[in-house]
Amino acid sequence: MALASANPAVAIISGSAGQYTVTAVSPGSTTLTAVVSAVGPALASASRTLDIPVTVVAPVVVTLMPGTLALRPGASGVLTVAVSGGATIPTVQACTSSNVAVATTALRGSTCTVTAVGPDSAVLEVTSGGARGSALVTVTVPPPNAACRLPSRTGSVAFGFPRNASRLRSTGTVRATVLFVDFSDAPAMRTTHGVLNIIQPTAGTFFTAHPYGAMSLVLEPQQRWLRMSRLSTQYGWPNDVTFESHRLFLQDAADLAAPFTDMSAADLLVVMTNPDAGAITFGPAFVPNTGGGIRVPWRATSIDNATNSGRALTGWGGLWLAHEMGHLLSLPDLYDFAPPTPAQTHLHVGEWSIMGFISGRGGEFSAFERWQLGWLADEQLVCAPAATSLACFIDTQVASGRGTMRVLPFADTDQSKLTRALTPGQSVTLGGVNITLVSRTEGSDVVRVVRP
Repeated sequence: MALASANPAVAIISGSAGQYTVTAVSPGSTTLTAVVSAVGPALASASRTLDIPVTVVAPVVVTLMPGTLALRPGASGVLTVAVSGGATIPTVQACTSSNVAVATTALRGSTCTVTAVGPDSAVLEVTSGGARGSALVTVTVPPPNAACRLPSRTGSVAFGFPRNASRLRSTGTVRATVLFVDFSDAPAMRTTHGVLNIIQPTAGTFFTAHPYGAMSLVLEPQQRWLRMSRLSTQYGWPNDVTFESHRLFLQDAADLAAPFTDMSAADLLVVMTNPDAGAITFGPAFVPNTGGGIRVPWRATSIDNATNSGRALTGWGGLWLAHEMGHLLSLPDLYDFAPPTPAQTHLHVGEWSIMGFISGRGGEFSAFERWQLGWLADEQLVCAPAATSLACFIDTQVASGRGTMRVLPFADTDQSKLTRALTPGQSVTLGGVNITLVSRTEGSDVVRVVRP
């Protein structure tokens, strides 16, 4: 007997001596032809042809769309089930979850509704016609206080999350190379040690106490005066300092120090100018984008966080560096750049943050600022949004120096805001949200927040 397939692309034949195997290759139809011959002494030669129709059916394939789901606890998602193959399209028999503590399922026709239960991942499986299809669901819990984790909208020096990646890291040991510069028209009459002592130990103590141990500042001074290449009046102070002129000033100082100073591991550059150089009136923070900072030898990347002091150093002392480092850490100015009157410069927060009135009696960073820097954990805050006994309004759409934070209740003529702190029984209301200080003890405040 001989057996052959009319279409080997659909099915092929193998075997001999009356035992043959038919192997399906691809969906379709073909004919198997068997030829049987008989020859013997008592028979004349004879043969018979037999045609056997064969149909190859595609396997059942079950597909879930989408293949992955990401849900919050309590939320639901829908998987659409597509079934193909088989002689007839089979119905969907089941939709199951590998872990009902993560997600549960409900089958309705050709859709599977998935409801998130708890954080983790689970495999969702659908069966139909003996075939199985699967998808992955991941359930995550939103971070605590997510509603108060306002997005940053106004630049690298601004309130909001996440902080700009170019800004100074806010945890661990931060190393500052400190240089001292004077000018041919304003030579230094003080020692570098004397100038350094204007900012230390105040600055170091500030960044030991207020980050609650999360960050420490190490000053690495180069104790010599460097004579700048230009006159003190030729760098743009006091009225024409631009980003580029500021970069030139800092780069000049770094170039003078480079032959004998290793700045390859510095996190920031602090340039102390002769405080008696009258032209250099103030010392701003230098906050370029990543890679746009000061170039120094033996370092592949630029120093992207820097500042320099000015004549105002003698008034602010070490708090000057604390304020400017606040900018290098991403924090905005909280005083007003263009107040209605000069007397209203501190109309927004008064003395309640060092990013406003530097020498104010609330000379620290606010709770929101410390949270943004990672010095307060999510678990240590309650999102209303509000502070504790001092209520603040924060709008990340408002730029630095324009009132991105304001102490409640608004009082633009109150320059100190020292009376704004609530006493037990007092409350403030904004946007329908009422905040009341219920009670105060030595260790904590009890605050009631009522939202509409």
